[in-house]
Amino acid sequence: MYRPKTSIQQWRTLQAVVDYGGHAQAAEKLNKSQSSLNHAVAKLQGILDVQLLEVIGRKAVLTVAGHVMLRRSRYLTQNVKDLESPEAKSGWLKSENRWTVSQFDTAIDLLRQKLGFCWLPQHKVKNLIQSNELICLPVQSNQFKQLTAFLVCPLPDNKGPGTQLLETLILHHSKIDLPSSLRK
Repeated sequence: MYRPKTSIQQWRTLQAVVDYGGHAQAAEKLNKSQSSLNHAVAKLQGILDVQLLEVIGRKAVLTVAGHVMLRRSRYLTQNVKDLESPEAKSGWLKSENRWTVSQFDTAIDLLRQKLGFCWLPQHKVKNLIQSNELICLPVQSNQFKQLTAFLVCPLPDNKGPGTQLLETLILHHSKIDLPSSLRK
């Protein structure tokens, strides 16, 4: 069984430091010492080997990786809250509002079983639509979704070939011109 290296409390501490505008303000709101919050965030950064905050003047500011990890930590803590809520305890067998899958093929399998709807790339479902296995649902707003892709490399020297290819594709197809300081 996987044993987490970090704790929910460490993530909540990072969230509080950001939400309240710094270690001192978070310490006051949480009724904890500023040094304990400093230690918790420093330990979190050490465990992850990623700098989440950098101090500019007297203010702690999120790094690029910090923004990503903060967003992911909020998702994590919300899931824990949902899991521990009384409604979840009494109705844990209720169905979820949505399926979340990580592969287009899995989503297509669910659609073929008539278990939902989703946005998919045309090239993945073109033949299934032509053969009437799937149908396109009419929508009132945009008929097409646009995907914004992000790639965060906290350790750029450790990028594998897949990450390097993804980075090249994102940069090649992006509509913005990156400043030279952000390029390789």
